Amino acid sequence: MNTYVEKYSSYKKQLINISNSIEYLEIQLKESERKILLHNSFSLDENMKKLNIIRNNISEFDNSLKINTREKEIKSKEIICLDEKIKKLVKNSSLFPYIIHSIFSNDLSDEHTALRKSKETKSAEIKKLEEKISNLESKRETLKKEEEYFDIKIKNHNNFNKNSEYENIESLKSKILTLKNNKNDTKLTLQKLDLYAGVHISEYFKLKSQISSLEEEIRSAESIDRDLTRASNSYERALLHEKCEKQFGNGRPSSVINDRKKHIHSIERSLIKLEKRIDDEMKKSSREIDHIIIDGNNMCYERNNFIQLRAISALLKSLPKNMKKIVVFDASIRKLMKVNDQDLSNYFGENAEIYVTPTKTSADEYILKLSEKYENTYIISNDRYSDFHDYKSIKDGKVIRFMTTSDNIIINDLSVSASF
Repeated sequence: MNTYVEKYSSYKKQLINISNSIEYLEIQLKESERKILLHNSFSLDENMKKLNIIRNNISEFDNSLKINTREKEIKSKEIICLDEKIKKLVKNSSLFPYIIHSIFSNDLSDEHTALRKSKETKSAEIKKLEEKISNLESKRETLKKEEEYFDIKIKNHNNFNKNSEYENIESLKSKILTLKNNKNDTKLTLQKLDLYAGVHISEYFKLKSQISSLEEEIRSAESIDRDLTRASNSYERALLHEKCEKQFGNGRPSSVINDRKKHIHSIERSLIKLEKRIDDEMKKSSREIDHIIIDGNNMCYERNNFIQLRAISALLKSLPKNMKKIVVFDASIRKLMKVNDQDLSNYFGENAEIYVTPTKTSADEYILKLSEKYENTYIISNDRYSDFHDYKSIKDGKVIRFMTTSDNIIINDLSVSASF
């Protein structure tokens, strides 16, 4: 994959990751701010008062439970005594002779009935006590939960380190700010990539996607081709050819495979050209140019036609204002334009510094020496400087070519097209 395409994909992923990190940290920040807000709005005295009321109520319920539980135990013992009396009465009545039993049967029956009624009354009272105890226990359990809730709130409040939380908030804000700056830088980088090569990068991914689709079709056609090899009769082969025809518009899988492979090779050739185009565009965008030195005499000609200073003037107006511009002429410009050095300076005004080389000397070496005087300096000239290969500007490829027509100057490396 092309280096700049890899960078583009990497920056895209990086932008998503940074956005996700910012979102996560902002959630943490809101939570920390919420904790501070809750802590500041928390009334310790009021919550302690509520907790004490709950604990007093629990104590009262505990007392009520003890009383009712004790009363239930007493009544349960009374029922046991009644049961023993009833059993004893029944036992004694069975020992009496028939005549005596007949005489005292009414008295025994009344006593037995009284004991039974007393037991039923006690049982009913115990049932009511059990219901009351159950109700008290339920309410006590609710109060215990409330006690636990307020107890935790108060402990959390007392254990809360406000200074530490404030430090955490500041740390989160700092991290978010750093990530937002990184996000902006990444966005600017992506915008720069989009500006100079966005169309080409989009086309690159489109072609890559086409290759993936074609490779998938090749795999499908190869599968049909293998099935054809294994087919046991002409009927099965006919069905497979029909399937291939329906899927690809061609009944011969081998033909489909060859066609798709040719198509892939064609796209791969286009990708190589596209990668070079992306490289060229991105190299242009990555240049840091502080100074531009223009080969003046070189730019005064369109082919062999002398076009005076019109192309230079149009170019100077098209270059960024913060870029330092220098124009160097051969001495012959004086005769060609019928001007002196001051006239040239006045013509261009503040748009550029103007230098004219001494008579009978070439501007080439002066231009190259000037280029080494400043950082990030590029030369605009169609001269190849073949005699000056030892200069840094030549070694580093800092000579930018241009083209002039009858009314236009075009410099692809600077994305300049200016009319004159």
